[in-house]
Amino acid sequence: MIPFLPAVAGPRARWSLVALALLAIPACRTGTGPTPRAPSAPEPEFVRSYVGRAVILRHLGDQKQWSLDKKDVARQSATCDVGVEVKDAVFQKGVAQFRLEYLGRARVEGKRNQCRAKERDRPRSLIALQVKGFLPDEPPDAVTSVLDRLLMAPEALLAAHGIPFDVSPASEPSVVADRSPVAKPAEARLARDVTRWPRKLVWVEPAYADPARKVRHEGEMEFTAVVGSDGRLYGPSILTPLAEVHERQVKRALSLWRFEPARRAKEPVAVRLSERTTFRIY
Repeated sequence: MIPFLPAVAGPRARWSLVALALLAIPACRTGTGPTPRAPSAPEPEFVRSYVGRAVILRHLGDQKQWSLDKKDVARQSATCDVGVEVKDAVFQKGVAQFRLEYLGRARVEGKRNQCRAKERDRPRSLIALQVKGFLPDEPPDAVTSVLDRLLMAPEALLAAHGIPFDVSPASEPSVVADRSPVAKPAEARLARDVTRWPRKLVWVEPAYADPARKVRHEGEMEFTAVVGSDGRLYGPSILTPLAEVHERQVKRALSLWRFEPARRAKEPVAVRLSERTTFRIY
């Protein structure tokens, strides 16, 4: 309601009072309109940091949906470990939820991986993981210490199996040893000094879900890559003819491979090698 305006002499005074009246209108309406909706809170940074990572999903990787309480994480003993890429991560009201893209079955040297479902029987490429039981304001370190038992870097997976791998990531090597027939002279000379070649410790056999579900294939494929002095693969090149989308999938799985580095006497050294692995389209 606009307040009563007494009669005032002079046009300037009348305009001033009208302006005051207009300014008073919002004040009179306060509390009568809808309350503005507060913007949704952004996802905590510690949860967003998982998105885009390639990791090993422990224990029940052959399930398309998996929900458990945080206190049950340490009790898991199933041995179906798979490589995944984190596509989405949410933490709300004490519940951590992840959408994971399946990359392939993970293997550790000398250890059994007992997945019940075969790749050809997988219904889709995405896995939904939910971990409940956190407090809404649980400290980030307390949450990630639980989640990292399920979503492991390859180094952590090796440690969980009692296999030491304490090599920090390094930059892509510029000098490598190569014993192939097409090696450059300097690389061939370096290869003659290598006393121990790389040993595969953890790897993911790449798999791809055909969107049309028309193609099913399983076979060996070959690639070359440099195994750095840090035991990681650099610059993989696929030798087996594959479609571009399949090459991308294979390379994502290869990012999870780890090797015991080659040695020249006691010094770790980067080497170029050829490897084979099983590739499945389902």
